[in-house]
Amino acid sequence: MARVVSWYERTGDGEAVACVECPWAGVGGDLVGMVIGDLLERSCPRCDAHLEFALFPDADDIREAAALGNAEAAAALALVEQREVRRALPVASRPDQLPELPAEASDLLHVVHDLACDLAPMIVVRNGPTELWREPAFWEDLEGAERLLAVLWERYGEVIEGIVVAPAVKQWWIGDDLSARRLLDLAIAKPER
Repeated sequence: MARVVSWYERTGDGEAVACVECPWAGVGGDLVGMVIGDLLERSCPRCDAHLEFALFPDADDIREAAALGNAEAAAALALVEQREVRRALPVASRPDQLPELPAEASDLLHVVHDLACDLAPMIVVRNGPTELWREPAFWEDLEGAERLLAVLWERYGEVIEGIVVAPAVKQWWIGDDLSARRLLDLAIAKPER
């Protein structure tokens, strides 16, 4: 029977482990891992028996483990705190947050990445050379993409013909959820008026 453990209780890569179903023995780093939702399944490399399910940590788990002196958690805590700072940055939720288009406006908006930002990747909305908006980018954030695109269409839909989203931004928004591509394409398309 596979054991279910927290992320920080999982078998270490150099820690001895033996299969309960066959005679295989080795170290944690030899186990075959597969991500299933919010956990990592670790199996015997010989017979594929499930040996361990490690639950991925949330922010509270990371804080708790870091407070107890876990070095891996302490390193992850900096990323958690950075993400929380990014989450506090403004995002476009209303059309009146966005500026008027410049007089020499083009009929397209471009949504691109700014990967050089100190905090982390940012989504940048441009019309020609003019930056209209920027907000934090989050991996697999279809909800955020739909929100931003809806606000852009509501604010500028009468004067623009389209929104061009850079492939890297699409990939960032979709992440590993390939089923989200169709929904993202619908959000990018100009709504019928």
